[in-house]
Amino acid sequence: MLRSRIVYFLCIAIFACACSFSLDACETKLCSEEVLHQAVVTSPVVILYTCQADKLLVRQDFSVPDNLKSRVIDHYLSLPIEKQLVFGMCVNVVEWQKDWARVRVSELPVYRGEHGWVSNEGWVPVSCLRPIVGSRESHVKYKKVVITKPWTTVKAWERNCSTPQVFSIPMGAQLLEVNMSLESGGAVRNCILHHQAFNGWYTIEVRYDDAYAFEERVEEGVEQLREKIVETARSFDGPYIWGGRSPYDAQYGQEVTGVDCSGLIDLVYRCVGLMVGCDAHDQFVLSDEIEGSQLLPGDLIFFSRADKRPDRVNHVMLYLGQQKAIEATGEDPHCVRIDELPAELFACKNGANWKGRHVFFGSFLTQDKIYAMRSCAYNRNYNALTQIAQRIVSLG
Repeated sequence: MLRSRIVYFLCIAIFACACSFSLDACETKLCSEEVLHQAVVTSPVVILYTCQADKLLVRQDFSVPDNLKSRVIDHYLSLPIEKQLVFGMCVNVVEWQKDWARVRVSELPVYRGEHGWVSNEGWVPVSCLRPIVGSRESHVKYKKVVITKPWTTVKAWERNCSTPQVFSIPMGAQLLEVNMSLESGGAVRNCILHHQAFNGWYTIEVRYDDAYAFEERVEEGVEQLREKIVETARSFDGPYIWGGRSPYDAQYGQEVTGVDCSGLIDLVYRCVGLMVGCDAHDQFVLSDEIEGSQLLPGDLIFFSRADKRPDRVNHVMLYLGQQKAIEATGEDPHCVRIDELPAELFACKNGANWKGRHVFFGSFLTQDKIYAMRSCAYNRNYNALTQIAQRIVSLG
């Protein structure tokens, strides 16, 4: 009996040792796949790669220069990139190799038809993650908040540490608000990253006006949301980045920042509490069909190529009103831009061939749709998206 107890406590001690790791971001180590089943992203922006991580070290110092030279963007586009992850995203670690982890990201689901919504999967550096450990604090009610400024400076305190780290996090980062307080610089939101205790940053201070809580926008009407979506979309500029989901910042040197066409839409809608998918085709599937003549500010225009995969949408732009739309385009000059739309586009039927592409129109901005999409985002119940994914490509 005594021997079995000794063995038991030895096992507990070994497990505890395996779970421990340095809080220093430069010395972070993951001990085993079993220890880090769930983790949270603690780098402002990190690339989710599609292949073995040890083949990607060549781009550690790669960044986009101010002049956005095409050869630099083309080099970035040639890399095996799936998506960008941002601060506060939760992931499941399924494998690790040296300093890299293979993760599944349920917060960026992709639609696979009869298979429903599945998590994006890829490789990230271990140094950008913190493990989630401890018991769920189910008795505590937190507000879910999202960063709405392109970049905002935050203060983060680690456990038992009186000196904060100061850094910037991008639009779309989601946190949990514990309470609000008044500081010398104004009101701040005191947040954490996850409702479970974890080793890593524990308290994060965000300026009140740089984020909003989902509950704070429940009463906003459809017209208010349209105005906010257009205002947020107009704040974007900079390069087109494949898989990008972060506002461009020329000063941010650790990773490339920027958006692709669907990343722009994803971020803009997240800022009003709507999760609309992170891929252009998924955004099409989830949207309600409207006619071109019914387009209102905040609605979407989708395209598929007539010569390649006409049954799959590969581009999306956001309608701003007054026959203008904003898009992140991979065509030269690889940037976010505002386009004047010709009048004949609004007369097209869904699926019509327009200049070598099939065009479709969609909207998320009806009261019923807003309620359904917010419910999915608030509860992070992404499988529920299957219930509202109805559209299929129908060519005219």
